[in-house]
Amino acid sequence: MIPNYPVTKADILCADDIFRVKIGSPQGETCKKTVRVITTLHELPTEIIEIHGNVMLEADIMYVNEIPFVITISQAIHFCTAELIKIEKSATIATAIKQFMQIYHR
Repeated sequence: MIPNYPVTKADILCADDIFRVKIGSPQGETCKKTVRVITTLHELPTEIIEIHGNVMLEADIMYVNEIPFVITISQAIHFCTAELIKIEKSATIATAIKQFMQIYHR
């Protein structure tokens, strides 16, 4: 120990627990297969359809680790959607937005 130094052994052990590099799974272990998320659409009450019948969508492209996604959000109901796009061309973006609009029409 260093004399007149306020750090104790307990402080060092605590810092080690916080900042220690976590080792992942052992080498050679295979990843488990992910489960696909299944979405179900339910009928909306007529009151909600009457109030929010006309929905205005805002769209933008967002990058996560240089991977492009088309993001939309509706102004009135604040429902957000995202879809991965492989090629940043207007046709691909238009297709993604059309798919979002189909979700809203359902």
